[in-house]
Amino acid sequence: MTKKYNDALWPTMSYFTGTYTDLDYPFKPLNPRIDFLFHSPDIKTLKAEVVKAGPSDHYPVKAVFGLN
Repeated sequence: MTKKYNDALWPTMSYFTGTYTDLDYPFKPLNPRIDFLFHSPDIKTLKAEVVKAGPSDHYPVKAVFGLN
């Protein structure tokens, strides 16, 4: 994916934030990031973040895009 599309969270600090929260020990400290927003190089990310809220076992990824 990253050869053709850009990760909306790069280069924000949320890039390193895990999005899956329902893991038991010994994996709990990892909180892996398994949710992504990819976009074509024709647009740019104006703002992006992992929203650490909600009842799900995943945190949502939110982004605002604009034209390059």
